[in-house]
Amino acid sequence: MGLFSSRDSKIKWEKLGSEKRLETYRSKVPGGWLITVRTGAGAWAGVGVSFMPDPDHSWDGCSLD
Repeated sequence: MGLFSSRDSKIKWEKLGSEKRLETYRSKVPGGWLITVRTGAGAWAGVGVSFMPDPDHSWDGCSLD
Protein backbone atom coordinates (compact mmCIF):
# COMPACT_ATOMS: atom_id res chain seq x y z
CA MET A 1 0.00 0.00 0.00
CA GLY A 2 1.35 3.42 -0.95
CA LEU A 3 1.50 6.48 1.26
CA PHE A 4 -1.59 8.10 -0.27
CA SER A 5 -3.44 5.05 -1.56
CA SER A 6 -5.90 4.36 1.29
CA ARG A 7 -9.52 5.06 0.34
CA ASP A 8 -10.35 5.54 4.03
CA SER A 9 -7.73 8.24 4.61
CA LYS A 10 -8.88 11.25 6.60
CA ILE A 11 -6.94 14.17 7.96
CA LYS A 12 -7.24 14.27 11.73
CA TRP A 13 -6.95 17.84 13.04
CA GLU A 14 -5.96 18.75 16.58
CA LYS A 15 -7.12 22.17 17.78
CA LEU A 16 -4.40 24.28 19.39
CA GLY A 17 -4.99 27.04 21.89
CA SER A 18 -4.19 30.44 20.44
CA GLU A 19 -4.41 34.08 21.36
CA LYS A 20 -6.65 36.69 19.78
CA ARG A 21 -9.33 35.56 17.35
CA LEU A 22 -7.43 32.80 15.62
CA GLU A 23 -8.45 29.18 15.17
CA THR A 24 -5.30 27.10 14.85
CA TYR A 25 -5.11 23.40 14.06
CA ARG A 26 -2.35 20.91 13.31
CA SER A 27 -2.29 17.48 11.72
CA LYS A 28 0.51 14.92 11.97
CA VAL A 29 1.68 14.11 8.43
CA PRO A 30 4.75 12.29 7.11
CA GLY A 31 7.82 14.38 7.94
CA GLY A 32 6.15 16.94 10.18
CA TRP A 33 2.96 18.92 10.75
CA LEU A 34 0.34 20.45 8.49
CA ILE A 35 -0.86 23.66 10.18
CA THR A 36 -3.90 25.76 9.37
CA VAL A 37 -5.01 29.06 10.86
CA ARG A 38 -8.33 30.80 10.33
CA THR A 39 -9.27 34.28 11.40
CA GLY A 40 -12.42 36.35 11.03
CA ALA A 41 -15.73 35.39 9.50
CA GLY A 42 -17.70 36.15 6.39
CA ALA A 43 -16.11 38.47 3.85
CA TRP A 44 -13.23 39.20 6.26
CA ALA A 45 -12.27 35.56 6.83
CA GLY A 46 -8.72 34.52 6.15
CA VAL A 47 -7.21 31.04 6.02
CA GLY A 48 -3.62 29.92 5.80
CA VAL A 49 -2.01 26.49 5.52
CA SER A 50 1.64 25.69 6.11
CA PHE A 51 3.95 22.70 6.57
CA MET A 52 6.39 22.56 9.47
CA PRO A 53 9.17 19.97 9.17
CA ASP A 54 9.44 17.86 12.33
CA PRO A 55 10.29 14.24 11.40
CA ASP A 56 10.06 13.05 15.03
CA HIS A 57 6.80 14.93 15.71
CA SER A 58 8.36 16.38 18.86
CA TRP A 59 6.60 19.76 18.70
CA ASP A 60 4.12 20.03 21.57
CA GLY A 61 1.98 22.65 19.82
CA CYS A 62 3.15 25.57 21.96
CA SER A 63 5.10 28.68 20.98
CA LEU A 64 8.49 29.42 22.45
CA ASP A 65 8.63 32.19 25.05
